[in-house]
Amino acid sequence: MLREWLLTLVPLERFATVISAFSLAQQKGIVNPLISPPLVMTSIMAVVMLPITAWDMLGKIPIMPTLGKEALRRHALALLLDGLCPEKSREE
Repeated sequence: MLREWLLTLVPLERFATVISAFSLAQQKGIVNPLISPPLVMTSIMAVVMLPITAWDMLGKIPIMPTLGKEALRRHALALLLDGLCPEKSREE
């Protein structure tokens, strides 16, 4: 159900565009060479969509602080930007 809904939001052609763009950016040294371009769109959607879908459940976990939209925005940006920036990349 989630898959079908996401495909209505993001056409499959968009995935090909993103894969090509990230592959080219890797070749130019703009993004982290360790990321997998075919997984970028899925990862972005997971970072943003999963916390939103679990919002009610997260509020029921006693040790979980109250999270607002701004906290989610900061978290997603930190994960995406630090994970994609070549100067932050780690050696394997």
